[in-house]
Amino acid sequence: MSGTIPDFDAVLLLLPFDETAGATTLVDRSKYVRAVTRVNSATTVSTRSKFYTTSLGVDGSYLRVDSICAPIAGVSAFTTEGWFYRLATTGAS
Repeated sequence: MSGTIPDFDAVLLLLPFDETAGATTLVDRSKYVRAVTRVNSATTVSTRSKFYTTSLGVDGSYLRVDSICAPIAGVSAFTTEGWFYRLATTGAS
């Protein structure tokens, strides 16, 4: 992936969720290769995706990534990117 992303050396965490559907091991594709921990039932799904054949399904679940802030200490600006697809809205919007 480093050949397709401008400024790849500046990427701190890269989770494309391009594993096969139902995958329970998620891989950080940045140069740091951080451990990603699934909490509850977060898994890759093939029912909705934008960039690859799978995406992350998080219905009440989430991911934990340790030590992501260490490399950005002292940096005044950074960007977080993502693609989200909401299936339903409950409560106030």
